[in-house]
Amino acid sequence: MTSDVAADRQVLAGSRAWRATPDNYSSLRFFQFAADGSGELTYAYGQTIYAVAQCRWELPVAGQLRLTYSGVPRGVLARTFALSDGNRVKELAYTLTAGRVAGVEDIVPNPYEFSWTLALSDSPWPAGLDLPHEVPRVFYGQEAADEEPVA
Repeated sequence: MTSDVAADRQVLAGSRAWRATPDNYSSLRFFQFAADGSGELTYAYGQTIYAVAQCRWELPVAGQLRLTYSGVPRGVLARTFALSDGNRVKELAYTLTAGRVAGVEDIVPNPYEFSWTLALSDSPWPAGLDLPHEVPRVFYGQEAADEEPVA
């Protein structure tokens, strides 16, 4: 586990995406953190994109992630959800752990491999967004240098 804000920030922004449930072919629940502090959270399952939320992210101290959502989330649930002063900011405790996580997807045998595990104290999506299915709190990422080149 890392404990330095600068090191944690580098790991979080260094992964192209943080993916939950990589073994579930039907699941597309992930987020991306850019080095400039911008981010995007996507919640999709099967052939439905339920929500895509833009945010700013910061680490006030090691072990604490602050997400500030901006704009209206896109997706199927956008019609029934609104950001307000009460749900625009979310603070989560996190644990970032180095270590290989590998496996194969359940329907199509695509292999996956990650070098980091990020466990959150709560769902990273805005409070009040009524998400179906499992709402994960554990995500997997890898440093950019470890990633396969995209063709």
